[in-house]
Amino acid sequence: MRVALTRLTILVLAFAPAIARAESSGHSLVGMGFGPAAIVDGDLAHEVRGDGPAARMRFGGRFDRVGVELVVTAANLTGTDGGRDTMVLTGPSLAWYALAHHRAQVGVRGGVVVGSITGAREGQVPCGPRDECETRPGTVDVTRGGYAVDLGVTAQLALGPRRGSRAVLWIDLGTELVRFQWDDRVVSGRTTQLVIGVAHGMGF
Repeated sequence: MRVALTRLTILVLAFAPAIARAESSGHSLVGMGFGPAAIVDGDLAHEVRGDGPAARMRFGGRFDRVGVELVVTAANLTGTDGGRDTMVLTGPSLAWYALAHHRAQVGVRGGVVVGSITGAREGQVPCGPRDECETRPGTVDVTRGGYAVDLGVTAQLALGPRRGSRAVLWIDLGTELVRFQWDDRVVSGRTTQLVIGVAHGMGF
């Protein structure tokens, strides 16, 4: 999938300007997309693996060739110890659309997102004030904070009138270069996600 992302990015940058005429247009949108389980690589793959759907939310818009959005990415994970985790990252994203037609757009994007991997594990929790113990077995919430550089390619198709309310279909192939604080060490890695979604947009 990393090879596909690289090739698609090169094709967008090299050929889209030659086949599409940029128009003075833009849109705002709110969108949600889902996809298969994230692919986890690097040292992070020794701790967790993708297990269950991934998701991406988008809030923002495009002004001619430039897009600015606030994004939220989420992925279901399973730890090597069998525990279920959820990775949620959020932050700004900046895009440049090589194809910027009012009906269809294709662009590359990048941003910095922050968040955490959270889950529940069996451990020791404090006893109550009336208990004759200090700790007892129980469920402990575990949170591992971190950040990532979020990169990808987005293609979208706007339905409906050129101006005003419209539906937008979109597909995004992205990778996140992540670093998380894992107990007493830092764990780096990469997650790759393919997401297909819909959005409500306002064309202008």
